[in-house]
Amino acid sequence: MSTYKIKRRKYHLSSSYDGFIVVSQEFKNLYENSDWQGLVFYSTPKSKGFYLIECFQQVVINRTKRPIEFENKCNECGLYMGVYGNVPPYIDVDVIQKLKSNTFYRSDLEFGHDFEQGYSLFASQEITDKLIEYKLITKKDLIEVRNV
Repeated sequence: MSTYKIKRRKYHLSSSYDGFIVVSQEFKNLYENSDWQGLVFYSTPKSKGFYLIECFQQVVINRTKRPIEFENKCNECGLYMGVYGNVPPYIDVDVIQKLKSNTFYRSDLEFGHDFEQGYSLFASQEITDKLIEYKLITKKDLIEVRNV
C-alpha cells in the first residue's frame, strides 16, 4: 500500500478500476466517531489524508432473482475472468434482518472483468443518512438494495 497514490482527491468515498476502495480522512473520522464497524483502514503514505479500506463482513447476493453471469473460470485458482450482473443487488430478507445497522458489509462476489474486479459495499440507512448529512456522499451515489 505504500506505493499507492490517489490522483483524484475530490471524493470522500470512491473506488478504483483495480478494485481498491478509497476514503478520505473525513470519512475515517466519522466512521470512528460513530462507532461503525466492518472496515479496516490502510494509510497511503503517498496520499496523505486518504486511506484504502477493506471490508471482511460478507453478505450473499441472491443469484436467482439477480442472475449473475460468470465468464471463463480458471482451473488453477477457481476465479473467473469476469463476473457481471450486480445492479440492482438482491439480498434475501432473512439475511437483511440479521445485518447490524452500524456495520459495513461487502458482496460475496467481486464484479468486473480481469484485474478490474471489486466487491459491492453495503451500508444501512442509518449509515448512509449520516454520510449524506456530513456531505461525504450524495443520494445519487447510492443504489437501493432490493430484498427477496
